[in-house]
Amino acid sequence: MNDTLTATRTNRWLKTAIWPVASMVLFGLFVWLVIPARPEIIDNLPATAPEIAAAWSERMHARFPDGSPLQAFHARMSEWGFVMPEPLRYRIELAGAPCSDFFEVTWTADAAGTLTGIDPTHRQVCR
Repeated sequence: MNDTLTATRTNRWLKTAIWPVASMVLFGLFVWLVIPARPEIIDNLPATAPEIAAAWSERMHARFPDGSPLQAFHARMSEWGFVMPEPLRYRIELAGAPCSDFFEVTWTADAAGTLTGIDPTHRQVCR
């Protein structure tokens, strides 16, 4: 009888301890899988939308000046997690509350495969 009581207490303790821990692990896994890491190019930007747009444009022009190899540009944008929703445009959305930030880059290139210009834009949408 005493063994049954001890087993019941152990099972109750395990159930009580395991569910909160398992919930935290699953939540952490969800956050890690769903919320993308912020690419280095848009890390530590200023606080206001106009300042963000100016810093974003400056960083992109410094990283990819005219004459940069188009292939390197594509590789880096993909590495940073940008997607190409339409030709000649990369985009990434960083969801936030209450505002989300959208970073886009359009570009032109010549037949030799070098960038002839980029136009980085930033837009903030608050819900």
